[in-house]
Amino acid sequence: MPPLALVQVNADVFMTCLSHALSTEREEVMGLLIGETGSYAHPVAKVSALLILNRVDKRKDRCEISSEQLVAATSYAETLARSSGRPLRVVGWYHSHPHITVWPSHVDLHTQQSWQAMESTFVGLIFSCFNSDAAHHGRIEATAFQTASDGGRLEVPMEVIPANCHRQSSLSALATLPSTFFQEEREEFRRAQMSCEGAPLIVVHNSAVYTAALCRLLDRVCAPILNTLSARLSRNRLLLQELEKEKSQCLAAARTSKGPPGDHRSTPLQGSSSTT
Repeated sequence: MPPLALVQVNADVFMTCLSHALSTEREEVMGLLIGETGSYAHPVAKVSALLILNRVDKRKDRCEISSEQLVAATSYAETLARSSGRPLRVVGWYHSHPHITVWPSHVDLHTQQSWQAMESTFVGLIFSCFNSDAAHHGRIEATAFQTASDGGRLEVPMEVIPANCHRQSSLSALATLPSTFFQEEREEFRRAQMSCEGAPLIVVHNSAVYTAALCRLLDRVCAPILNTLSARLSRNRLLLQELEKEKSQCLAAARTSKGPPGDHRSTPLQGSSSTT
């Protein structure tokens, strides 16, 4: 199959990926993309769901996907495929670039190349955050890419399309993002406590660092997500009210067009003739 011609990303998936990328400026975060790819002359990847991954190792300049995480994502895609009746599978990955350019690094290109060796249409998305332009305005950038045959960057056009399927799965992923970070912090705290061999001062220090990390989690992840979902709920309620109003107007118009009960008069067909 030839390289991708276009990537279409569900708006809810794009919002969740971006929210994940904005959740931390210290290390890169990542996840896997789920969707389908048409098998024609110019393939288009349609991303309709995602799976946020726990970071095996927190690093500023790279992130890795374990084989267990890939198996879990494949199983999740199969579950969505059965419920939707669509041929869904893992079609790509995404990760963040905090404080650096949106373009893939040589490590990113190598990782992408290894994925493409198994699936030629596999695509990578990068979200660059916490940068500013010359006027010191905040700047967020996103790009889709593949690795060319010579090992260079091959940029793929990307479109963000309205969310019309798997909305629940994408919003559920956003809602569970705090839990993902909590598990990472708890595991890191557990490892730190095991390595200190019970030294009292180190135990107290580790506990303080862990508490500070949880406070940052509440302030920088939980609160923004709660505000986002609350605003979305309010907007959906207003939309529902408008739709209910429109429904009532349509029903009233339908009843009016039928005439009063018992009135079976019909309008003669235009162009009809009578025989005398």
